[in-house]
Amino acid sequence: MFRRVRQDATLLRRIVTFTHLPATAHTYTYLLKSKLENQLGAASNLPAEAALQRSWARIVGLYNTCDLQRESDKLPGITGLGRELASVSGQTFCAGVWLEDISRCLYWSAAKVSNGFRALEKQPLARAPSWSWAGWHGPVVMGQFVAETDTGRPWVSSGTFTAAKQGNFEQIELYAHYWPGVVVKKPTNGPHAASGWTNDAWWKFDPFRVPLDQHLQEFSRYELVIQTNFAGDDAICGWFVPDDATRIPEKVTCIVLYTESVRNSKTGRAAFGYYILVVQELDEARKHERLGIGVAVSCQDRISQRWYGREKPTTARVLV
Repeated sequence: MFRRVRQDATLLRRIVTFTHLPATAHTYTYLLKSKLENQLGAASNLPAEAALQRSWARIVGLYNTCDLQRESDKLPGITGLGRELASVSGQTFCAGVWLEDISRCLYWSAAKVSNGFRALEKQPLARAPSWSWAGWHGPVVMGQFVAETDTGRPWVSSGTFTAAKQGNFEQIELYAHYWPGVVVKKPTNGPHAASGWTNDAWWKFDPFRVPLDQHLQEFSRYELVIQTNFAGDDAICGWFVPDDATRIPEKVTCIVLYTESVRNSKTGRAAFGYYILVVQELDEARKHERLGIGVAVSCQDRISQRWYGREKPTTARVLV
């Protein structure tokens, strides 16, 4: 019952409060604006985009643990809330994610709870695209990296924005850097380990350096052989955690959502770390289905010679 009450409180358009003072009514637009601009914006000196991202991550974490009588109501329910937020923020809502913040919104995974990671439960009746968290039930967390600092981050086509504003949430056209990859069914312990790499940006210092693989469940990850023309120390090593462990194809595509400088806490070695979305190509040309998320590490940034100033991606991939 408590989870049902929380769900209703999150989605109500108007709220009336009764205290020792006279009853007060608030419209939801007022409440959202107050929360975004005052609590998350001015109070923490965050720009509007960052305030929305932080607020939305909290809302999703709450909403996705609520019990619904009908799974098919899940996406329509959150869509109403998304439209309210869009009217305040000016951003574009699409099937549970924000197109202006697509890198972080696509990098969702099972959240870590007090007793470890809790597996997400597939909800086939939710009728959500594979790339949306709305197709799963359980606590989720979204990407926490500062995507704005990576000029090579993905971007969404104007056609996708138009379709989203018209209520078409079936697919998004994503321009992004990517690599082909092969899943190693039996992970091996090579010279590069997913654990031990932490972000190494100049504004990060202990204890604020976080592990690159903080969102990857330790006992559910698979090693990726990323197929490039580079070998040895220049090779790109990857790991990923599937959304559905019963569905893991051999060949995958790794879409780069964000790049940052990393350093190995054990050896002190500097490298580049990548947050990746792992997808599978469907029979239809350029259309891909989400399989999970992962990370990758290379000692050289093979998109350009420097991390900053990476070229904007020009290759489109359609996610369904």
